[in-house]
Amino acid sequence: MIMVDRRLVFATFFPGCENIHLTKDVGMIPYVLYKNHGYDSYLISYRNGDYPYLQTEVPGLRLIFLKKGPWHLLREWTLAIFKKGLIVRGIEALCTALDALPVMLRMGRMIDVLQLYHLKDESIVIGWIYRLVNPRGKLYLKLDISSEVVEEFERRGKDGTRSSRIYESLSFDLITAETRHAVKVLTENHLYYKHKNVCYIPNGTSVKTLETFRREVAKERIVLHVGRLGNPQKGTDIALEAFSRVAAEFPAWKLVLVGPVESYFPGELEDFFVRHPELRSRVDCVGFLEHREQVFDYYQRAKILLMPSRFEGFSLASLEAAYFGDVILGSDIPSIKELTDYGKLGYLCPVKDIECFAQKLGYMMSHEGEIEDKSAANASFVIDNYDWKVICGTLDRLIRETIAGKGKSG
Repeated sequence: MIMVDRRLVFATFFPGCENIHLTKDVGMIPYVLYKNHGYDSYLISYRNGDYPYLQTEVPGLRLIFLKKGPWHLLREWTLAIFKKGLIVRGIEALCTALDALPVMLRMGRMIDVLQLYHLKDESIVIGWIYRLVNPRGKLYLKLDISSEVVEEFERRGKDGTRSSRIYESLSFDLITAETRHAVKVLTENHLYYKHKNVCYIPNGTSVKTLETFRREVAKERIVLHVGRLGNPQKGTDIALEAFSRVAAEFPAWKLVLVGPVESYFPGELEDFFVRHPELRSRVDCVGFLEHREQVFDYYQRAKILLMPSRFEGFSLASLEAAYFGDVILGSDIPSIKELTDYGKLGYLCPVKDIECFAQKLGYMMSHEGEIEDKSAANASFVIDNYDWKVICGTLDRLIRETIAGKGKSG
């Protein structure tokens, strides 16, 4: 391991951080680098509510809050007129940069590694500010890229030279993507990334934390669907329709929906019950659960996790559910493919293929012995491949190699 003569300072810039993000990659990466590898870690964000997880889940991680300046009035005015588009994105990036400037002037020179999320206008502007304040510092871009964006790169081929020149002017020192498929596609199809060593760093979960919630409980005949209920991305409509097609044949099974509820979803669910009144007692819409242990309880009781997502980045819910032995029936998008070891530990369907989801759901319900075998293997697979402790060990090595001048991404 490459050694340095002082503690490294790692800062994550994520203006939208809420309490829940502290248990995801946004909070866990800087926390584990602090806890296991001796970094001084910070998370820079606006104050978006309270942060109780700061004491219970990531103690020692320090939050630095941005203050919104008067220029946000311009942002609101722009939003009111244009709603979205290039002008709105530019104004939003400018406002965030102006808010971040005092923090960067105060702390930028002490930050060894600044982590930014997503290749977007905000990341470019903040990266430039950091470069000006600390030319010797290292910029780390975590792509956090969804399957939808990766597919777009595959369809479109090489990216335009204009955006590539903009990205090249900043020259990130370390770039990571969350799936092996994303790394392959980007380095083969994008003019900027193809000249970089984009590294594979998946999202993970804290196995140590999950272990504290594990209890001996019998699995029930529950099909669990977790996510923003009703949101088109998560495919709740597909989950409902697939279950309705096989429910009569398997009367002992029920579907449980857990997660924040989109405002329009109660109406959609009522329409579903009008069409399928016999399923009112077998589809349980639990909604949002404030405490993680409540969600973990459903993971431990359920046999199947139904994930018919239309697109996905890297779902924390799927990792946690797999650890607790839920067998995944999901869309054949990269993150779900890789989490199920390309279908060996779960079942896959083409995106939006309701008939496939119904058929495979029925197969799983009628082959409980088979899914029990897969269930037993899921926890070991998560522990071996998706524990933040292991993942951040790899990331620490990449960071130290980059600082020592051995990285290839810059």
